[in-house]
Amino acid sequence: MNISRAGFFRELPHGDPNGESLREAVERDTDQDTAKLLRYLEGNVVLAATAALVDDVLDHTARAVAPLELVTDGAWVWPRDLAYYVEKYDAAVPATFILHLELRNWVQPHLGENELQQVEEAFLGPDY
Repeated sequence: MNISRAGFFRELPHGDPNGESLREAVERDTDQDTAKLLRYLEGNVVLAATAALVDDVLDHTARAVAPLELVTDGAWVWPRDLAYYVEKYDAAVPATFILHLELRNWVQPHLGENELQQVEEAFLGPDY
């Protein structure tokens, strides 16, 4: 199973050091439908969660803006704070992610326990 990633910006403590820059994603012009995107980002299944809250890395006065969680729709995984950066800064997400959402008609799938376990193993590894 191949799992794609969105929103693991390199500036985030939980981001990918080799990933896309959040600052560049904020500066990039987008024609993404922010309202639909936010509904989708906020409404999917939590893959992994902690009790921690994350701060805004672009505005150091904004504290505890989102829970430190990983969210999935079964094909993509993103950190919960991606919705925050899309809403506050209109951060661009990958065009392939938007295409994926459009092909799903912006409808979030229901994931059963078995499907969620498969995503977990594909994304986090079998020893997680």
